[in-house]
Amino acid sequence: MASELEEYIKNGENDLIREYLQNIFWNASKGNYIRKEDFPYADLECLIESDNDKIRKWAYYVTCFYSNKKILETLKKNIFEEKNELIRSWMFATAYKTRSNSDLYEELLKKDIGLSSNTISLIEDLFQNGNNNTNIDKGFIKEVIHNDSMIDKSWLTFNYKYKPDIIGKNFKNVIPMEYISDLTKLSNISDSNENLFQVEEYALSALSYYSPRFSFSKCVKFKIDDITKRNSDPRKWAYTLFWKDLKFVNDHFDFARDIISSKRLKIKDREGIAKGLFDHYIYNKELERYIIDWYMREDDVLCQKHLKRYMSKYKNNSTEFRNQVEETTTNTESLSSSYTIIQNGTGNIVQVGNNNNVEFLKKSFYTQKLQLIINKLYLSFRNLNGGQNFQCKFDIRKLFKKL
Repeated sequence: MASELEEYIKNGENDLIREYLQNIFWNASKGNYIRKEDFPYADLECLIESDNDKIRKWAYYVTCFYSNKKILETLKKNIFEEKNELIRSWMFATAYKTRSNSDLYEELLKKDIGLSSNTISLIEDLFQNGNNNTNIDKGFIKEVIHNDSMIDKSWLTFNYKYKPDIIGKNFKNVIPMEYISDLTKLSNISDSNENLFQVEEYALSALSYYSPRFSFSKCVKFKIDDITKRNSDPRKWAYTLFWKDLKFVNDHFDFARDIISSKRLKIKDREGIAKGLFDHYIYNKELERYIIDWYMREDDVLCQKHLKRYMSKYKNNSTEFRNQVEETTTNTESLSSSYTIIQNGTGNIVQVGNNNNVEFLKKSFYTQKLQLIINKLYLSFRNLNGGQNFQCKFDIRKLFKKL
């Protein structure tokens, strides 16, 4: 049976591939073992050569904790051809992290791989095998903050963000949060430098992941009213961070309700909001109906996934949430017994029903998007039917036009 990741790769679900790799990396950084049965090397060998920069980047995040001889050989072959400096730095990080099993790190140190000494120092400091010793001090940090290297700044945020998990209970933070906060607003509205936006994105992401005593108004260097003026990548993480400061959310409750209710926000913005709800926010009765309405109209798989996780997290607080989660789960699990293809010579027709006589439709037949469309139709028609069982037919070819 194909793994979840293999299904994502087969269906070209890039956002879900990215999220899968992120979760693998975060779990590994906490010391959790990656099993070959759950994540075959062949999948990672494929993804490190992806044409999609974000997927290739996250694949090399994972190789720091999970690699084999073929992956290291591919890394060695491609590192000097890799045009993306950030990805190249994560390739070097893999070489450093696997130095006890390979000579690749020593080989790369003898050559010019286009990385600054500061970046290399930050990589070595992050991945020093549980050793909490560090050569990073405030003088070094200030140099990174004030120099022109965006890669140096990116690795400063990585060090701040991931080191608590990698080091574990003996971790001692040497990078004050205010230095990361200073990186949340480097660009002006007229700027078009993607490298500036990238650092802002990583700084906001780092604060979302690790920021004791977080305050949005103190830690984020732009006002919430200006959020729509920020570039889409850092803006997504600003929307996520918004939910981390409960007092700030209460003080800006109209804003919270408006962004949940909005039908005009782009997918990236909606992803940030949905992720922030799940990662940081509490249950709030006043937002319950708005969240359910959003969930019912949302057509992006990853946004739906975050919203469903949020509702599942608080299903014991809300009958409405529990109904949504359990009803969706029941319908999703019973899809194979609710729909059947009827070959009638004029096209494939899907029959929806709750009787026990329908034929089984193999799960591999439909993608997750098709599953969401069918599920929405089923729930909508059942609601119109007063919650009673029903049967209807529709042309599956028309459904595929929606994908």
